[in-house]
Amino acid sequence: MMWKKKVVSFVKLGKPFSGTLIAAGIVAFACFTSSILDIPIRFRFLLLITAATIFCGKFICIHNDIMDYECDCKDENKANKPLVSGILTIRDAWHYAILTLFLSIFLAAFVSTVFLIVIVVLLFNGFFYNTQGKPRGHIFGNMQVSLATASVIIIGAMVITEGELTHVVIPLIPCFILSFAYETFREIANATMDIKGDLAVGYKTLPVVVGEWKAMMIGWGFLVFGLVFLLSTLGYGWGALYNTGVVITSMLAIVGVFMHVMHLLPILPRRGRFEVRYRHYLRLTILVFLVFVLLEGLF
Repeated sequence: MMWKKKVVSFVKLGKPFSGTLIAAGIVAFACFTSSILDIPIRFRFLLLITAATIFCGKFICIHNDIMDYECDCKDENKANKPLVSGILTIRDAWHYAILTLFLSIFLAAFVSTVFLIVIVVLLFNGFFYNTQGKPRGHIFGNMQVSLATASVIIIGAMVITEGELTHVVIPLIPCFILSFAYETFREIANATMDIKGDLAVGYKTLPVVVGEWKAMMIGWGFLVFGLVFLLSTLGYGWGALYNTGVVITSMLAIVGVFMHVMHLLPILPRRGRFEVRYRHYLRLTILVFLVFVLLEGLF
């Protein structure tokens, strides 16, 4: 039975939901860009670009867990993480990280030189965030993650251009700004929920430096900024399904903020359980948007 637990732990260590979001973002915006510009998708580039980016994301996630091991061990809410639970060792994690790093670079090399450079930049950005940006970067560390996440939209468009950066990406800039702003908000919210463990190891995250409430007000400011750009795209004529996704995503984000405020006060009990669910809620909110973008691209 131990080998089964190890397999499950390896899957968890690679953050499968994050990989799903990466894949969904690339496929959705590849199809969407193909539809609005009437440029066909070549399956070879869709497969290679998606796989290379997923492995890039997995390396960053695994390396992050390795760097956060000491911090996670001091947070009772993270006792079930693969490394903290002891099912996997740090050495196991490093082997997995090196494998994903190699696969990411290897697959990117089959796409184009430009795309290979994009992947290498993302890998360096993730490595720098895990080692410097998160423990000492304040809000700049959050913005490192946001830029990397938002790049998925541009990478989706690069499927259409066969790995090159061209004018095709320009119409997607509002969506890029939305993604950057939303992910900055989400990173700040996560840092607020991680404040206990970060304090224990001396991390200088935004909530640690300015406090939970000030941090979240900054995060909510980024969210409003992003939603303004998202709502502005309603007049672009990108289709009814896309517009529906914009409205639903905006409503879900705002409802989530009100729920978080009530637990910060706290008006509602069991904050720890809410925080776990809220992390998933924030991810699902952006996934809902990607589903509508994909549907618009397909139909």
